[in-house]
Amino acid sequence: MSSKSNNQGRAYEYACLHALHDAVSALRPAQIVTNGSYDTAKTAWETLTGAEKTIFAISAQSAMATLFAMEPNIVEPTDDTLNLYIQSDRHGEEADVRDIIIERKDIIWEIGLSIKHNHLAVKHSRLAKTLDFGEKWYGVKCSDEYWRDVKPIFDFLEEEKSKGKRFKELDSKEDDVYVPLLNAFIKEVTSQIGKDKTIPLRFVEYVLGKYDFYKVISVDSKRVTTISSFNMYGTLNKRSRAAFTNILAA
Repeated sequence: MSSKSNNQGRAYEYACLHALHDAVSALRPAQIVTNGSYDTAKTAWETLTGAEKTIFAISAQSAMATLFAMEPNIVEPTDDTLNLYIQSDRHGEEADVRDIIIERKDIIWEIGLSIKHNHLAVKHSRLAKTLDFGEKWYGVKCSDEYWRDVKPIFDFLEEEKSKGKRFKELDSKEDDVYVPLLNAFIKEVTSQIGKDKTIPLRFVEYVLGKYDFYKVISVDSKRVTTISSFNMYGTLNKRSRAAFTNILAA
């Protein structure tokens, strides 16, 4: 991800957090809990132009009514204070892809939002020369056979780089890099699953996280904001003490 994309992503987190706070505060007590992640997002927000801030704010605000309809616990009128905060990136490394947490202490309840600006990915996972994807993604080290299979591919890339070639200048990236690397990946994962049937679940947990969440995506070019639910564990879309959900999440 480029520095500009990363900056805009953090700025959009800031916009969504404040849109939440403004909308919830009109209905019940709410507060933004500031931390280092909030400060980073605020700094990113302040780099935007006035026009960009307007687009980001409108996009964030447009998601609120749908979110409240799916999660009546957010706006249930009570005396407790709803806490809103941005999580640190460290949580993503621990299989928690949520960027913003919405939390109530009186009923020990929370949900999370994954905030995306102009892209749909949950994670940007890559294969690399020294990355043991098995150990990182699902807790099983890659086999010696996998490392033997991929070594010639990465050696080739290092050799071409030493000649001054950029990746986009390679003559046959598909045949020399993509296909053999993906074949080695498929072979390794298939072999590991044959030995341990819990790997698919752990892989999904790594990609989608160990917690349910809503993904809020702003696509600026289309002036569209979408909300998708990832309710693998059944913790989203619960009725409050006073109201049922008005929109059912998948």
